[in-house]
Amino acid sequence: MKYKIITLSLLFGLTFFANSATQTKKILRVGCHVNSNICFAYVEGGITSSCPVNDGSFRWDGKLDANGKSALSILLSAHATGKTVTFGESGCYSNFPAFTYLMINNS
Repeated sequence: MKYKIITLSLLFGLTFFANSATQTKKILRVGCHVNSNICFAYVEGGITSSCPVNDGSFRWDGKLDANGKSALSILLSAHATGKTVTFGESGCYSNFPAFTYLMINNS
């Protein structure tokens, strides 16, 4: 698990860290739609975003995104352990807030 976090941090975090707003949140709910590839993570305290639809969840394509399944794994792990996740916000996906990277924190 540590290697996935490090890999995602290196692949996405270093490339996009300077260009994206970060938000550290506790994960409330995680899931994926059964009739599409869209996955979602609802976070505590809402999301600061200008996306047209902002219901307190980040969205991504769990199948077509290069690391979509890894993102789901990281979020499920954070949810199960009660740890916070730092998201690098990257605009919108299907009108919902999206991210370019994420990482589990020690808290």
